[in-house]
Amino acid sequence: MAQVRGLEVPWGQLAVWALGQHGYLLKGGRCVVIVDPYLSRYVEEITPGPKEGGARRVPIVARPEELDMVDLALVTHHHADHCDPRTLIPLMRAAQRARLVMSYSARDALVEAGAERGRIEVPPVDAAVDYGEGLRVTAIPAAHYEFEPDDQGNPSYLGFVVEMNGVVLYHAGDGVIYEGLVERLERHHIDMACLPINGRDWFREQEGLVGNMDYREAADLAHRVGVKVLIAAHNDMFSGNRINPAYLLDYLEARYPEQRVQFPRAGELYYYAG
Repeated sequence: MAQVRGLEVPWGQLAVWALGQHGYLLKGGRCVVIVDPYLSRYVEEITPGPKEGGARRVPIVARPEELDMVDLALVTHHHADHCDPRTLIPLMRAAQRARLVMSYSARDALVEAGAERGRIEVPPVDAAVDYGEGLRVTAIPAAHYEFEPDDQGNPSYLGFVVEMNGVVLYHAGDGVIYEGLVERLERHHIDMACLPINGRDWFREQEGLVGNMDYREAADLAHRVGVKVLIAAHNDMFSGNRINPAYLLDYLEARYPEQRVQFPRAGELYYYAG
């Protein structure tokens, strides 16, 4: 937190701290944005039977009550490792000025857990929303494996294109590649993309683990869209829902050796300067 508070990030650059799983803290200029923070042991608490499957593999690198500097909190969907009430409700108390933007499924889950509904916004999809100070966010539908829309057509799962301090970052949330996703992303000229690489398979699905794009799909998507830096995500938190990250490196070496890639550890800063 001392590093987050003290670091100055001039225009055209972006500081990205990994929080573990698919959580990131972003700072550029005077803005601080947090995406899908999981800073508790909530998944382990709610896991039925043996707790090993929900146990954290990485440390909790910040306490939610320390996050009073957050201006905008983005939540892609309702799954507990993305929409964690043990993190988000204390964050809402600490960061009184923060705006919370999330899918309808995340909003409903968080309100059921005791959050104030009036502070939560469900964004329009494919429409940039300006939050001032050079910060704009566009919600992109995500398919995990389906869109699962509500009565108004809002998808249950989202990704976010964050234009911040002159840098464009795409956070995919959870999901697979679907028809039209590439074209949506190509419009935004993305600098960095946080993409899940843990994939999916029949055995994990039998355990109730809804999967994601795999490392090959993530690499192909990054290359197709022209992403400058691929941040490999959703692969460090739970022992039963990850793959060997060397698979991604091997695939990139064979297919796209020019592709920049990062595997930031929880608590680690990746500083993007173009």
